[in-house]
Amino acid sequence: MQQGFRAQRDKTPFDKLAQAFARTRLGGWLFVNVFPVRPREAEGAEREELWRLVNDNYNGYQVYQQRAGQRIIPVVLLEPA
Repeated sequence: MQQGFRAQRDKTPFDKLAQAFARTRLGGWLFVNVFPVRPREAEGAEREELWRLVNDNYNGYQVYQQRAGQRIIPVVLLEPA
């Protein structure tokens, strides 16, 4: 039962994210392409590579991870829906 609860709990934030950010913008000031997206959590080697890239560009996430302790900070990709 706890495992089912965890699976449901883990899914909920991304479902809410999908509902809140169903569209995204890509482009500059004048030309903007708006299209529907869906969130997907990166896992395994993909997550590790993306986490490295994020930290190469902004060290604040590494500090955030240190403060989070053992909790894994999710890396979420927005893909075309």
